[in-house]
Amino acid sequence: MLQRKQFTFYRSFFEAISVIKVKARRAELYDIVCDYALNGVLPEMEQLTDIQKSSLRLIMPVLDTARQKAIAGAIGGSTSYADDNSDASSAQA
Repeated sequence: MLQRKQFTFYRSFFEAISVIKVKARRAELYDIVCDYALNGVLPEMEQLTDIQKSSLRLIMPVLDTARQKAIAGAIGGSTSYADDNSDASSAQA
């Protein structure tokens, strides 16, 4: 599993997490999001509150897509992405 050094934290993440009123639960979810984004560690969902689960389920697909892009970039990029870009640039010429 690719350990990442950084990830993008979007405003939508903040807004989803900020509805959690109990500071300890909110901080716990920030830690969970960071651990998932940076280390790929899946949380134990049954131990989370309903609002934590809901927020995390909204955030995880975005983090998964970012991780896939990071992996593709680490191995030189996606061939289909390169093909798509070359077709677009040749169409503009």
